[in-house]
Amino acid sequence: MFKLSIVTPDGPVFDDTVTSLIAPGGLGYLGLLTGHTPIMTTLTPGVLTIAREPGGKIALLIGEGFMENSPDPKNGGNRCLIVTRSI
Repeated sequence: MFKLSIVTPDGPVFDDTVTSLIAPGGLGYLGLLTGHTPIMTTLTPGVLTIAREPGGKIALLIGEGFMENSPDPKNGGNRCLIVTRSI
């Protein structure tokens, strides 16, 4: 599991622990799991699918933006930040 934060110009929208996500990257959809290699990419408008435990998915329609996945020294895993124009 890893920490996911989603921010829009209006402020934070989502801040929780998730198991995976599928995001509309600039070159196509991409998946992110715990321990994923650090990455920074653009996002295009599309559906962001978030998987949480104990089982359950959230699908959000997002606007263009950026996604950064980086190591999280606090928990030894990774942390993902999504900055988008709209949800």
